[in-house]
Amino acid sequence: EGHKTEGPEQFTISLVEPVIGVALANTGAVSKQITVNDTSTLTLGISSGPTAMDEGTQATTIFSLNSNPVSPLSLDFTLTNDSTANNDFVSIEYRLDSADSWSTLTSGQVIVVPVNRSQIQIKTAVVADMLTEGDEQFTISLSEHAPGTLLSNSGPVVRQITVTDTSTGTGFPVTPLAPTTGPQ
Repeated sequence: EGHKTEGPEQFTISLVEPVIGVALANTGAVSKQITVNDTSTLTLGISSGPTAMDEGTQATTIFSLNSNPVSPLSLDFTLTNDSTANNDFVSIEYRLDSADSWSTLTSGQVIVVPVNRSQIQIKTAVVADMLTEGDEQFTISLSEHAPGTLLSNSGPVVRQITVTDTSTGTGFPVTPLAPTTGPQ
């Protein structure tokens, strides 16, 4: 089922006379048992993205699967405000491919990866709030909605990002979002 690892599977191939009167080199049927060792596993990791960004900028983290899932894969997105405030975010969006449009993303939302995709891009934009407050951190993570169904990962795939306090007031001059905080 899916990419879940399973034990060895066996099947038998038998050859018999295909047409009456045409003999095989061996008399009678020829059989061979074949064992298939299933070693395929579907794993999720981070293929690119920063671990630090300046206030007033945006950053994209790319989560990648080692192959396309054989059935739709449901992933839980979590945003944890380690030391940032909810109003530090301008936007959080995702897409499955560079050709796709960005969609709004909130903590606790389920992202469904179809069978023909193997990438999830998550873009975070933080506000330049002109407050001298020191560097702040937040964490984004993806985990399988029903653990062990398709992924071999034993837990969430996590990216912690440090937001460098620039206190310059440059960057995105927009009203910040107030995202929900996922499970801690």
